[in-house]
Amino acid sequence: MDGVVVWWTLLLLALHALSLSAEASSAATSIDCPEKCSPQRRGVSDISALSSQACKPSIDYVYKVRVEDSEKTMHTDGYRLTVEEVLKPGTDAEAYGEQRVFISRSACRSDLELEPGKTYLVMGEAESVKELKGSYHYVFGEHTWLEYWPTEEEGKSAAHKARLESLQQLLQDMDFGCPE
Repeated sequence: MDGVVVWWTLLLLALHALSLSAEASSAATSIDCPEKCSPQRRGVSDISALSSQACKPSIDYVYKVRVEDSEKTMHTDGYRLTVEEVLKPGTDAEAYGEQRVFISRSACRSDLELEPGKTYLVMGEAESVKELKGSYHYVFGEHTWLEYWPTEEEGKSAAHKARLESLQQLLQDMDFGCPE
């Protein structure tokens, strides 16, 4: 349990310093993010897999997010994301339309492959969400689900059509919440 307390203390200190600015580089090096990365999902997730994952009791939030920008350091990467849709609200009740900081170990950069201007489905557990000075911050950890959300234009192509249809179906289904 002491390790968890130390981890969250380091995380809070790093998040406090992490403001996606030039000063973030040196301060973010002290963060101790999860050892394992959760790579961006490849292929097409069918609607039953998406719904099953989104409705797991351990999943705290499900968002459609747009990457605004990032600050990458030797040890830690910070991403500023705008929450475009809240499919499943969680700890952060004010997320819709707001920008949130997500952090990861720099070793996870190639697994995440986040690009500014692109949208993604992101699902995570409550343990990856922390409030700091009235704002919520998130950690990309080993249990985070991350999947590219194609644009309407991309969805016209064979390469993205099935993925976009599954994600749009999930968006509609989650309007009614998770089945009891």
